[in-house]
Amino acid sequence: MSANRFKYVTTTKPTAIDAFLHRPFYFYLLKAIRMNMTHFFLLIISVLFLSFGQILFKLAAKEFPSTISFETLFIFLVNKYFFIAICLYATASFLWVWALNSLPLSSAYPFMALAFIIVPILSYLILGEQLTSSILIGSVVIIVGLIISVK
Repeated sequence: MSANRFKYVTTTKPTAIDAFLHRPFYFYLLKAIRMNMTHFFLLIISVLFLSFGQILFKLAAKEFPSTISFETLFIFLVNKYFFIAICLYATASFLWVWALNSLPLSSAYPFMALAFIIVPILSYLILGEQLTSSILIGSVVIIVGLIISVK
């Protein structure tokens, strides 16, 4: 009886369409530019750090001194938002150089365009800024451009 239990189960090789529908978007992006997951994550984390750094710079700008002197400049430079943003930028630069160690710049650099999508979204979520339809349309255009440029 146990042999007949699986009688109607057949194993068929998935078609190309099945494989396409079941693989995530980034799989095709990585395949197109011959990039492994480590490179992909280095680039994405680098862009995320730069994007969060921009939000922190905006928060720090609210405390920028109206008159510049050694004392006011020093107080600004130790501002927590400014300091964390600088640390994020330094870390992002390190990750970027690490990725460039084994990737061509022409393949990696288009990923920086993602910051033009991430920053407005973070500005909306964290700073309460407006997210207009033109920003959303522009974001779609950037994503399409990224896909085209890395092929």
